[in-house]
Amino acid sequence: QQQHSHHSSSSHHRSASQQQQQSSSSSSSAPSSAALVNSSANNAANASRMQLMERDAKKAKEQFLMFTRVLMKYLEQKDPAMHARSKQVIRECAERNKKKEQGFESVTQSMKKRLRETVGEQYWKRAESYLTHFQEMQKRKKAAAAAGGAQQQPSHGSSSSSSSRHAQQQAAIQKQLAEQKDKERRAKYRLEQIEAQKKDIHNKSEERKRASQKLHLQQQQQQKQQQQVKLKQQQQQAAAKLTAIKESNAQQMAKIKAQHGQKARTGSAGGGGGGVPPHQTDKSKRQKSTSSSNAAADARIKSPSAQQQQQQQQQLADV
Repeated sequence: QQQHSHHSSSSHHRSASQQQQQSSSSSSSAPSSAALVNSSANNAANASRMQLMERDAKKAKEQFLMFTRVLMKYLEQKDPAMHARSKQVIRECAERNKKKEQGFESVTQSMKKRLRETVGEQYWKRAESYLTHFQEMQKRKKAAAAAGGAQQQPSHGSSSSSSSRHAQQQAAIQKQLAEQKDKERRAKYRLEQIEAQKKDIHNKSEERKRASQKLHLQQQQQQKQQQQVKLKQQQQQAAAKLTAIKESNAQQMAKIKAQHGQKARTGSAGGGGGGVPPHQTDKSKRQKSTSSSNAAADARIKSPSAQQQQQQQQQLADV
């Protein structure tokens, strides 16, 4: 019994010591396992971040390649010289990236920067708008296909899927460029119509101007004819007045001659003396006054006619 009790006490002591060792080993292994869990969690988070970054970089690269296709297709149709320069820039960036030159570590970033500096903001913004429009069309098509219950066929390899997607993108780009070209053609046609309308308006204005000038010239000619008729009437009136004055002078002369003859007969009957008779002197004075009055009348009649002729000539010269 003593041996048995001693044996049981020793076994109990050994079991207690084993338990203490196990507890101490478990307490020492607890921090190491927590560190391992934290390390694995950090590694998983880093791996996840790396995957996201790689996926974003890949997506950005695909987006830029699609944008480059749109830009080059647009330049090929719009500006062939700029298209050739852009191809040279792309080739140069790829070669310097292969040589690992400084500043060309990322072919996408270096190519984006150099291309934008080469083509300018106008072409760059236009290509971005085309790409945005193309992507929106693709989204609408996918949404319509999903709503209609369209089922996509499985791809037979990455190369065939990529080539098919590239062909679809090229077809969509071609369609968009064709639509843009059609819009530009319609805009050009509208501009030509506007120019034709402007030319027609200008021609009509010139015709109206010429018609107005012709009418003005006709009015001037009519005024000239009226002035000539008026001048002729004035000349006829002056001639009639001159004729009346001459007739009056002739009547006066006849009357004077009759009076002179009567006085001559009276003087011869009375036996007049020598010398010049008084009635002859009076006759010569009256003849001189009559001739001077006739000359003055002619001058008065002719002077307005000369002035009118001079005015008429001046008006004709102005016309």
